[in-house]
Amino acid sequence: PRLLAGERPQTPQDHTLATFCARREPEDGRIDWRESAETIDRLVRASGAPYAGAFTSSRNGDLVVVDAQPSSRGDLWGIPGQVQWRDSDGVIV
Repeated sequence: PRLLAGERPQTPQDHTLATFCARREPEDGRIDWRESAETIDRLVRASGAPYAGAFTSSRNGDLVVVDAQPSSRGDLWGIPGQVQWRDSDGVIV
């Protein structure tokens, strides 16, 4: 209500109580395939622009994952990080 009324309440920061957050490093975007599908989905969404993106390693180097969603297919079994299925629309890992 105060903002809608045009007021700008301000409280100066107490620098003696301020802390710093850890700096994000590119390695923070590496996908750990042992995590749940939901956790990997969140990592992919959180690692997009302005960050370098979530990525995984392949035979040909790092592969950036720009979109992901948990699969509803229950007929595939494998080890973490193993490609189970692929077509022109994508892959299931």
